[in-house]
Amino acid sequence: MNNANNNSKHVDTNILNEVAAATLSADNLSSSAENRSKNSNHELEKEHILIIGSRRLNRSPSDALAPLDIINKQDLKARGNNDIISTLSHVIPSYNVSQEAISDAGTMVRPANLRGLPTDSLLILVNGKRRHRSGVIYEYISGLNVGAHGVDLEPIPSIALKSVEVLRDGAAAQYGSDAIAGVINFRLENSAEVNRIEIRTGQYYEGDGTRFELSGILGANIGDSGAANLSFELSESDATSRGIQDPAVQSLINSGISKNDIQDPVVIWGAPEITNNIKIFGNMEIDIGDSNHYKQLYLFGNWAQRDVEGSFFYRNPNTRAGIFTNPNNGTRLFFDMTNNNTGNCPTPTIPGSTDDAEALAAVSANADCFSFNERFPGGFTPRFGGRITDFSTVAGVRGSLDNNEAEFTYDISMVVGRNHIDYELRNSVNASLGENSPTDFELGSQIQTERVFNADFTYLLDVGFESELNVAFGYQNHFEQFEVVAGDKASYEAGSFSNNGEAIGSNGFPGFSPDTANINDRTSNAVYLDIEGDFTEDLSVSLAIRYEEIGKIGNSFDGKLSARLQVTDDIALRSTLSTGFRAPTVGQSTLQRISTSNSIVNDLVVQQRSQLVSALSPIATARSGGGLEPETANSFSFGLLSEIGRVNVTLDYFYIAVDDRLSLFSSEITASDAPLLTASDISSNVTNIQYYANDFNSKTQGIDLVASLPFEFVGGNDLLSLAFNYTDTDLEVTNPKSPISNINVRKEREEGVPKTRGILTYSHSQEGLNAMVRINYYGSFYNAQFNDVSLIEKVDPVIITDMEVSYDFTDSLVIALGAKNIFDIYPEEYSAGRSAGFLGAIYPLNSPNGFNGGHYYLRMGWDF
Repeated sequence: MNNANNNSKHVDTNILNEVAAATLSADNLSSSAENRSKNSNHELEKEHILIIGSRRLNRSPSDALAPLDIINKQDLKARGNNDIISTLSHVIPSYNVSQEAISDAGTMVRPANLRGLPTDSLLILVNGKRRHRSGVIYEYISGLNVGAHGVDLEPIPSIALKSVEVLRDGAAAQYGSDAIAGVINFRLENSAEVNRIEIRTGQYYEGDGTRFELSGILGANIGDSGAANLSFELSESDATSRGIQDPAVQSLINSGISKNDIQDPVVIWGAPEITNNIKIFGNMEIDIGDSNHYKQLYLFGNWAQRDVEGSFFYRNPNTRAGIFTNPNNGTRLFFDMTNNNTGNCPTPTIPGSTDDAEALAAVSANADCFSFNERFPGGFTPRFGGRITDFSTVAGVRGSLDNNEAEFTYDISMVVGRNHIDYELRNSVNASLGENSPTDFELGSQIQTERVFNADFTYLLDVGFESELNVAFGYQNHFEQFEVVAGDKASYEAGSFSNNGEAIGSNGFPGFSPDTANINDRTSNAVYLDIEGDFTEDLSVSLAIRYEEIGKIGNSFDGKLSARLQVTDDIALRSTLSTGFRAPTVGQSTLQRISTSNSIVNDLVVQQRSQLVSALSPIATARSGGGLEPETANSFSFGLLSEIGRVNVTLDYFYIAVDDRLSLFSSEITASDAPLLTASDISSNVTNIQYYANDFNSKTQGIDLVASLPFEFVGGNDLLSLAFNYTDTDLEVTNPKSPISNINVRKEREEGVPKTRGILTYSHSQEGLNAMVRINYYGSFYNAQFNDVSLIEKVDPVIITDMEVSYDFTDSLVIALGAKNIFDIYPEEYSAGRSAGFLGAIYPLNSPNGFNGGHYYLRMGWDF
């Protein structure tokens, strides 16, 4: 048998090792991991080294057949970011994260996007095992992620990680649903020798957004054959505010309302307040085999929670219909609180009229009358948020059956994960309850639960090629459940004043009612075959096929062909061709929500009820022409890897075509829909429905360029690295009723994130002194103000500079001082200017580079 690892031509691994240890480590690995990859198969098994995108145990990352970025532990430390989500956005230029101010649940669980595709087109793994989704389905959010159902990355503390692997390639044929844009694998630290405590604190130049973080990782041996780690992170972050006072407020002051009764600013545009942010991650591995057979038990998991609260829109005391004014004639809403309407309340007046102040005074003086102007004379701004609790545990056993030669290996595991979101609304009202309305509401919960069983095997088959064929095969069972829990009664009920034009439900976010509370689940089963080997000294090929039965949705059969050719000692080519799919989640298929309002028709109050209905309901399937089907994808990539002198370069072209992507449709109800409403168990007084349906196709293509130059300067070790991405997306819409047929919706889907992004990084290390400068370029993009596509405009490019300097005072103590956005650069202000009246918002709210300005921080780490 030939061994390709000993004889094949390859790019100099010394340079690859240097690149991996630096700030940007695309397509490479740290030197320690690279050295481990050259050990025996048994040692590889013990170290659990399997790079994502390959099931070949002795595959070196430098020989990967698909575009692969590996960010090592040292690199994760030097970012100065508050969370792993932001850290990755400063390493991978095709990975974008926006702030999502006032985007309902999108403010609580920020979505991340790879290669211009929705967040649920990105598969997330931890130690190679599928991570459960969050409880959030994005409804009111920037266009790219409308309806998406992705993973909450916030519970993963950076200190728990050994490395992060980013596969920038379609991989559904290898890993199943969601892996259309790519795969991110978070690899946990597994050494018993790691013991570290870190303290970070910082704030924005404006003096707000103060964050304090205490984190640590503790390692311990388990007897003579095991190791365990326990990581934790405790943090709190204050809110930020980057808006101005709403220009409309001055008219309120002119009408006689005291300035002291009006919040300044009335709408807070910025990052939410995050408190009680607790993250705990554990990882344990125990060897239980003997000298002839490798066998290892492993167990890892997490528990996390955080409380998030941010601003909603302002409720003007002179104009907010359904609370302060009648929605039909604009007069004041006065509530007669007596049982028989004998309160003798004054005649409703026009706000600001000559007799308005007198009428309001009369209401205040009459115990039987009420107006919300008494409770909120200057109006009010609801505060939306809640608590997110996340839990997961993974248990398994892996080993070999062949005297440690790794010719036949197995990995049997079970994953259980749960993400639970309890929604809350403060400083609001259910106007239909009148004076009896509370101001704080429990809105209900959304809970995502998943269980995944995997049985994975590999077998080395000698067929006379340069290397043995690595034949991997396996089975997966994936159970997914989505639950909606009703809120407190006051958050959704129609009170006794609901026939007078008052708004129904907690204003801003009506609670989930018993009519929409439900539990739904689905089970999927899949089998796969993955063959990889070196056909010649210079040619490696991989073929993967996967068949998956997706519960009530259908089935999918996908394949992937990958190849890598070493052309010369310094140049290699690689290419992949694959099909893939993304199954609509249980939550996307079954989520329901009701909102209710009143209007006057022929002098009678008519209740208008709008409902998001299950995509599987008879009325939704009738409208869409069938139930939800999986999105399907075809992907192609071609790349060049080269070393010219000391310069290491990778250049990859990618193409991703996705069919049947989801949209949120809206449809009016007519009399002929009565049978469908009955069959769908929907109230007959519903006047409008929304539903998710397969809708449009997209084609995304672009290039990823990564270049690095290690060198020595004034006696130190230096690295200059560049990462560049260009991504272009075109939508194909054939349905004239599609939401995407709106040109502004289309712009936001196609160009809601920058087409062009670049990251230039310089790092220097010398005798305990480490310095880093990073320049981030964000190209232009389209932003819809307040997620309203009628208010869309193009945002100009921007350059953001980050810096960090650290010094190792002892072998165990390091202190770092840094700044993100050191020159305090803000995105371009809205073209209409500060007097436009956009509720005080002046910056693009979904900017991928944020709109909070400069931030400085101090970090101290102690190893013991």
